[in-house]
This record gives sequence, structure tokens and C-alpha cells, in this order.
Amino acid sequence: MEKLIYAADDDANICEILKTFLEDAGYRVKVFSTGDALFEEFAKTPSDLVVLDIMMPGISGLEMCKKIRETKNIPIIMLSAKSSDLY
Repeated sequence: MEKLIYAADDDANICEILKTFLEDAGYRVKVFSTGDALFEEFAKTPSDLVVLDIMMPGISGLEMCKKIRETKNIPIIMLSAKSSDLY
């Protein structure tokens, strides 16, 4: 069975690039423009991996990571366009 990956990024181009490359590698991929939309779907159907943009409108990728970790211990990849450290 193909592994399912969810990705959330407010940049549609990044979502399309992620989807294309991951599907070409044999994964099922669903992309979301917000972390809230991703989490709503995740609550119904958990994925095998989540890719999150750190800075999104609404709930941030870091907060979304915490919410996901409260229910499942799955791999999460964080993306960032920031040019400096988080702290």
C-alpha cells in the first residue's frame, strides 16, 4: 500500500512542487493551504508523514506540529523560507 503524505504550505507553488515530486516517488499526497485544513483531514484519516511550513497564516507549522504530536507520533518535516534562526 502506498504511503500517504500530507503537506501544508500557504505558497501554492511549493505545494505543487512537493506534490509532483512525492507522487513521482510513489507516494499518495494531499496538499493544504493551511495547517488547520491539514489537521481537520488528519483527524479523520491520519497520514504516514506530514510536511509543514513553519510560517503559515492562522496556526503556525510549529503549533500544528504540537497538535499532531498530541494524537500521533509520526514523522514531521518542517519547511522554512526564513533566512535566520528561529530563536
